Amino acid sequence: MKKASHERLRAVAVAAVIFAAVAVMTYATVRNSQRHSEVMPDTDKKTAEVDLGDGIFITGFGRYSGAYMEDGKNDTVTGIFMITVENRSEKTLQYGEITLTGSAETAEFSISTLPPKGKAVLLEKNRMEYRSADGFADRRLNNRVFFETEPTLCGDRIKIGGLDGKLNVTNISGKKIEGDVTVFYKNFRDGYYYGGITYRAAVNGGLEPGEVRQINAGHFSVKGSTVVFVTCP
Repeated sequence: MKKASHERLRAVAVAAVIFAAVAVMTYATVRNSQRHSEVMPDTDKKTAEVDLGDGIFITGFGRYSGAYMEDGKNDTVTGIFMITVENRSEKTLQYGEITLTGSAETAEFSISTLPPKGKAVLLEKNRMEYRSADGFADRRLNNRVFFETEPTLCGDRIKIGGLDGKLNVTNISGKKIEGDVTVFYKNFRDGYYYGGITYRAAVNGGLEPGEVRQINAGHFSVKGSTVVFVTCP
């Protein structure tokens, strides 16, 4: 009886260890899937690049799996319709809406703050799953707006430093800055802006000469974000 009891206890202990190991592996897999994304391009030669006018081109179609950043929630999605676009003009595109219309449905994409020579991965705004781009014969860029004056980083007055979830804003002008300073940033890696979305974080109430202010920037990461422009009074 003692031997049988000992064997049962041993079996329970082994099962507990195996369960714990599986739990850790599952947790690690989920965490990794949230950190990484996958872009699968459409290799069909029929989906050639599309000239949308004013120097904006669709350069590819495909499916995307990873964090859905277009609404700021960053929840995990699989197989979402995505396009890649490029700005070949000499002006920064401030905002635009791309529609791909077929006989039965319309795919919609939004884009903001795409500088000259900039490339972006855009995700369908209603999370449409990707099957093929062939059925979307009508392809348009609507409500396009370009910056009249090219945006800057206010580099002669402001210095920006980044931490994960935070931005440090320093007044280097030698004078008091009256009013709010707003920092605009985007997801960026491997030469592409990820998502049409542009995030913003503001220093309210101005900055004294030499003052450093740390502000919350919940979507900013050192390895996956870049500041695209700054507005200061």
